Amino acid sequence: MYIGEWIVNSHKTNEEDYEFTDIEQYIYSFFREFKCEDMLEYDDEHDMYFPTADLDSKMMKYIEEFLENNKGDFIGYN
Repeated sequence: MYIGEWIVNSHKTNEEDYEFTDIEQYIYSFFREFKCEDMLEYDDEHDMYFPTADLDSKMMKYIEEFLENNKGDFIGYN
């Protein structure tokens, strides 16, 4: 979920243009039932679930590794 959402939305400058936020938030809402308290946290002020800093760090390693290993694969891709 995290990496897919990052691919779809990370390049967008306006949060109103973000896609899949509703389904992401719905899935994240079950984080306690799945015992994922170390991965997600709920923010009362924004009424949203967010990845913890630890999850962000772990997922960014996968994203960076993917980008590094595939950097030439996307040139000219339409």
